Amino acid sequence: MTLPLFSFFGEWLFKYAVLEKKEEALRTIFTSAVMNDKSSLELILNNQNNMIQIINAAGDDESSDFKETIKSILDNNNDTRFVEFAKSIGIEKTEELNEDKIDGQTTDLMSS
Repeated sequence: MTLPLFSFFGEWLFKYAVLEKKEEALRTIFTSAVMNDKSSLELILNNQNNMIQIINAAGDDESSDFKETIKSILDNNNDTRFVEFAKSIGIEKTEELNEDKIDGQTTDLMSS
């Protein structure tokens, strides 16, 4: 689905369509273009409960691209609602690995 179409139909889709019964809905409607749009993402967050059902109905194969998009957005988005939504679908923000720590120990990179 294109961003203009989702902008027009998004609220209607959540209200009237039975997306959680359509395995392909996640892949065809919630594209990366839709997910990367701030107002579309806000609509999705406002309908988190529906989204969780849609994601679960899609299964692992259908939801993998969606979850990858969520992971990449999560890297730059600290909004509490978004972080909680990501957690609810099994995605948590990973802490960046400190390059100076190896196996939990601090190393001096200059002493070698």
